[in-house]
Amino acid sequence: MDKQTRLFILRGLVIAELIKEVETNGKYKSYDKKIPRWVLELHPDHLNILLEAMVNGDGHTHNNDDGTKRIAYTTVSKQLADDVQELVFKCGFSPVIIKCDRRGRTEYNVHWANTSIGSEPLVY
Repeated sequence: MDKQTRLFILRGLVIAELIKEVETNGKYKSYDKKIPRWVLELHPDHLNILLEAMVNGDGHTHNNDDGTKRIAYTTVSKQLADDVQELVFKCGFSPVIIKCDRRGRTEYNVHWANTSIGSEPLVY
């Protein structure tokens, strides 16, 4: 394997527990999606891998002229947006959730950037 390849092996009970926490009445529903609590408690290295994978799936990035990158993740699940906001924060960024109505449904956009602006509280 090269440096970019990451391998995870999940077995038996772990997979069953993950599926149980994600499904709702035997069905997967976009509005009910969430990140299981135990996943949000993983080591930051693993959280960064999860965040990168999620952005590659339902997110997008924009490179600014100053070399910074803006990142956003979109979902119709309020709970998943809250979970992604926590995930982004635990990965060292300052996220914000923007709620908008698009195509007749409510969407939640979690935004953050790879800049230090906003990472420190303002003190007066």
